[in-house]
Amino acid sequence: MNTLTLFTHLFNSYTQAMNRAFWCTGPLYERPFKRKQVVNETYLFQLICYIHLNPSHHQIGNYKTYQWSSYKSSLSSAPAKIRRNEVLEWFGSRESYLKAHNDSKSFDDITDYILE
Repeated sequence: MNTLTLFTHLFNSYTQAMNRAFWCTGPLYERPFKRKQVVNETYLFQLICYIHLNPSHHQIGNYKTYQWSSYKSSLSSAPAKIRRNEVLEWFGSRESYLKAHNDSKSFDDITDYILE
């Protein structure tokens, strides 16, 4: 099963569960709901940094301390559902993870993938 199919099942299951819980019907997400396929590792790394840096980019908080971000959880040793070792291994090391986020000031090379 490919990633797109897995996400389709995830969103459908989540929608059905929420509709049952709140006695609702129909879609939860505004139309048109957009998604882009992650096509290579370089894009994956840039995407992770882009998502983590969003609070700073949109001036709603510091990405390093933003409560709703997985950035801090990835670096923490506190119990969490995130697969932090896997994420850090994607970057090669904790230091590379930190460097990638510190160096990600411009996302000009992924503008075709941004859904704003």
